[in-house]
Amino acid sequence: MKQQQYDYVILGAGLSGISLATQLNKTDNIVVLEKSKTPGGLVKSIHIDDFWFDAVLHLLHFHNPEVEKSLKKLLGKTFKPIAPKADVRTAFGTTKFPFQLNLGGLHKELAIECIAQYIEKAYTQPPKVNNFEEWLLHSFGEKMCEVFFFPYNNKMWKRPLASLGTRDFIWNIQNYNIPKVLSGLLPNEAKVESYNSNSWYPIPKKGSKKRCMGLLIDKLAKPVKHQIKLQEEVVEVDTKLRQVITQSSAGRSVYKYKKACISTIPLPILQNISLPKISNKIQLKTNGVLYAMIMLKGQKYDTANLWDYFSDENIVFSRIIYMQNFDPHTAPENKWSIMAEITYKSEAKKLNYKKVGQKIKENLLDLKIVNKKKDFIKIHFEDHEYAYAVFEKNTSKTVRQLSKKYLKKDVHLLGRYGKWQYLSMAQVYEEAMKKAEELNNTKF
Repeated sequence: MKQQQYDYVILGAGLSGISLATQLNKTDNIVVLEKSKTPGGLVKSIHIDDFWFDAVLHLLHFHNPEVEKSLKKLLGKTFKPIAPKADVRTAFGTTKFPFQLNLGGLHKELAIECIAQYIEKAYTQPPKVNNFEEWLLHSFGEKMCEVFFFPYNNKMWKRPLASLGTRDFIWNIQNYNIPKVLSGLLPNEAKVESYNSNSWYPIPKKGSKKRCMGLLIDKLAKPVKHQIKLQEEVVEVDTKLRQVITQSSAGRSVYKYKKACISTIPLPILQNISLPKISNKIQLKTNGVLYAMIMLKGQKYDTANLWDYFSDENIVFSRIIYMQNFDPHTAPENKWSIMAEITYKSEAKKLNYKKVGQKIKENLLDLKIVNKKKDFIKIHFEDHEYAYAVFEKNTSKTVRQLSKKYLKKDVHLLGRYGKWQYLSMAQVYEEAMKKAEELNNTKF
């Protein structure tokens, strides 16, 4: 087998792996190993018949000024602010997202009942909360849970909510703020604050050779493109011999590391290929996401939203994304496109694309998002087995313990799937910055 030696071996050329590689000391010898044909992980642009899509829904939400400054400098004038408008469609009516801050869209009596229970819970001494279901009930009250939080999260996670942990599913749910909830009864024009208002997306000029969030990866990867080894699947990580073995069409290769190995690949995969065993195998569950990229002709659906949420179990998708509201040039002239997001349990039987495609068409026609059956041109599917980490009661504690064991062997876990936690794109970049600073200041 071919053998090479490096200071750092980085597993995975997604956003976290590439961001780390660009910020490590330039004097270090680094290699980034990626099994796919292109870098980016889930942050990729998909190009089909002059239609452009993101591999999954992506926006950059900035909360750290340093991260914001760095990425704005990187993307330049193509990077534009974008308002993350969305609707929540429930069996009780449609309102704006986030649901709890826009109750005025519901029937008056229902909205008042939701708010009354919400305030009651806010002033009630919290009991011991044992699971996600109990957390939702105590945080929002029975009526909000009945209308939206229970049906949507049941559809999203495909598991009993009482079986899930209490802390790790609330990254997209805002906490108590009674004045804001009350302001949700006011007309929309009276509001002054929106959800994740500091959001950005790349929108290049018409005719650009590339569109969507893959532009970010292209810019990030440019300084380290010669250090990225594509189509090299990691099949073994030997912490005793301090080496990584990959499999490619040319055979197996050995990459030895002097300082450290940094893993951004999904933690369950790392567990399976680690030698010697770091610990007894831990069962980590995940939800996959199937993205249907729907190419259309005919009249475009009239909405200013970036996406809409659907809690009805009879609708196969949990979310619809309107690509032309991100970037008007993501479809050819006189055509348009949307993406449908369908979650599934990764340990369950794989979805039947043909049946899912038929159900998507039926739902879109019934919802009048698409007018005619003949308006459908094509549906392309992108299936991502690792999309949302599932947290049961002791998952977080177990993952922290596992991370410490790997760290003792000079294997650092990084990124959304490497660390097994939810991180936004901006948070992934920020964590890579912190890890690079840590490694750059470590004396080996």
